[in-house]
Amino acid sequence: MKLTYKEILTLRAALLSLDGLDKSVEIKGVAQIIKKPFKFAGKTRLKIARNLRACEAGFEDYDAARVGLVREISDGGDEVAPEKVGEFSRKLGELLAEEVEATLTPLTEIELNLDDNEIPHGALAVLLQYLVEAENTH
Repeated sequence: MKLTYKEILTLRAALLSLDGLDKSVEIKGVAQIIKKPFKFAGKTRLKIARNLRACEAGFEDYDAARVGLVREISDGGDEVAPEKVGEFSRKLGELLAEEVEATLTPLTEIELNLDDNEIPHGALAVLLQYLVEAENTH
């Protein structure tokens, strides 16, 4: 499927959030943040991992192109001069709109186990466009 770099970055962030929720706990009187993992079936975790891997490839390509863009606009430097920020923003927008091929493994709403997993609404909003209907098992 064709995705823009912007879509890949957004989907990657949503998939990364499926690791679980940060939860504050007290351990020996000290407040600490731990990750409470979501509960997914093994096959679902593999699908998420495959999709994340597909997004990572696109992310790496995007990031290399973004770094190249910074160097191009800054004449080989690592920072964009204030007077060139507009040009950089325009070219970065063009880069984000570029389409690349990404092979995604379909996920269903059922596989997300939403009754048990408190997946953030923002992540769900992104994932909705990639969910497929579960096949009727009757």
